[in-house]
Amino acid sequence: MENNDYMNKRNNYLALRIDLVKHVLLLLLTFGIWQLIWVYKTTANLNAVPGSEQRDPVTKLLLYMFVPFYFIYWTYKTSLIVDAFSGNNGRPSDTATLNLILSLFVNIVPPILIQNSLNNTVDFIFIQDSDQNPNI
Repeated sequence: MENNDYMNKRNNYLALRIDLVKHVLLLLLTFGIWQLIWVYKTTANLNAVPGSEQRDPVTKLLLYMFVPFYFIYWTYKTSLIVDAFSGNNGRPSDTATLNLILSLFVNIVPPILIQNSLNNTVDFIFIQDSDQNPNI
């Protein structure tokens, strides 16, 4: 049973990880389509993080697409969740304010910073788990 819980946690956290080079290239080459897909996936996957508020990914995506300046609010709220996720797993992070300011001027940078923070936290979790349980 414990191994099954570990595998569920592992699969949930692996869903948060996206190769950063692939992420940047898709952001640049798809003219915003990847960013919409990423907003949906990130919102849905962050619902699996313990202690985070449950947010409907479809609603958030539609708001992101059609409400002017909602992307600034979404970026800030998501950065707060990612910072809390990082801090709860031993990697203090404070990128919410930086992402808020950058989303006002350079909207392509916050998704990169958010994804980088998610990747670093997921990698850190798995390094810790492999140190504590070398048989897994």
